Order: sequence, then C-alpha cells, then structure tokens
Amino acid sequence: LYGNGTASNSNKSRGLIKGTITSDGIIDDDFESELGGNEPTELHDTEDVDYQLMTKIAEYGIIECCGDDKFGRKTIVFSACRLPNQELIKNSEFKTVIKFRECLFKYFLQAFDQYVDMDYVLIYFHYGLRSYNRPSYGWLMKSYLKIDRKYKKNLKALYVVHPTKWVKFLWPVLRSLIRYSEAAEKSEPNSTLNI
Repeated sequence: LYGNGTASNSNKSRGLIKGTITSDGIIDDDFESELGGNEPTELHDTEDVDYQLMTKIAEYGIIECCGDDKFGRKTIVFSACRLPNQELIKNSEFKTVIKFRECLFKYFLQAFDQYVDMDYVLIYFHYGLRSYNRPSYGWLMKSYLKIDRKYKKNLKALYVVHPTKWVKFLWPVLRSLIRYSEAAEKSEPNSTLNI
C-alpha cells in the first residue's frame, strides 16, 4: 500500500499484496487459488471417442488436484455435491445417465493416471450427495472392481468428510471389502507381488 491507500499493480503481481482491497480497506483474498484449488486435470487421451464428453465432466469440477499435503503427497478432492442431477444429464449431450457414468469412470481413471505413480491422498466430500445425483450402489461396486491395483497401491489416506449415518454404518463393511479385494489381488498367481 502506498500512502494514499492504493495498491500498485506491480506490487500485486510480485506477490506483495494478495487479493483486492475493498472500500472498507479489507483485503479480499481468493483462498481457493492460494491453497492451490481448481488445478485443472488434464486429459491426455484425445483419441478416445468420449473425449468431448469427458471435457464436459471436467467442467463440473468433480475431481480436482489441490496441491500437496505436508508430507509431499498429492491431494485429490472428489466433491459429491458437484455431481449433476440425473434429469440434467438426460437433457444434456450425454443423453443417458449410463453414458454419463461411463464417461465419469473414464475421466476418473485418466485424472488419476497422472498421480498413481506417486503417493497421494484422496479427500471425499460426501455433503451434497442426494437421491437425484447419487450413482447406484451396483455401479459403484462394479466400478471399484474394475479399478486396477495401480490406482489403489499408492493411496496413502482416504478421508471422508461429512459422512452420513448410513456411510458411518457401512464403513466397517466397506473397509473389510477393500481389504478383502486387495488380499485377493495379492493371492492371485499372476500378481506381480508373487513373481
């Protein structure tokens, strides 16, 4: 700030002043950009027939990389509140909820391909998941079983924020299911762990 209460654009661009100054003299910060939020997830497979649809899914901001945690692990956020209403999906370029879910799963895998070779943390915000935007449990289970081990092995922490009573009730079952499927993968004779 200069003596007259104005901020120099050159100071702002050099990072001395973050945000804009309101008429009250308060700095209006953009915390999301300061924390590294909204880092776009790049799609690399432009040859995929669903590439245009996956770019539409990217616009929803369902999956975002929000920087690194204090241990240097990538932090990936999945926001359930950003899943669109199923009626909105039917009236969009996806045409059907099934097509949207197929593209969402492909987008999920492509987004995670960038981070699976290093340790990462997944933060799942459950708030905002309602009956009109919730994927079916069958689809979730089929999708989980389709996920290759490479996506699971470097996941160092999974945080569920704002879980409902139903999620809290099912959590022990889900944990044992996840452990069981990982143990089954390790016991397969073709597994790289047994070579």
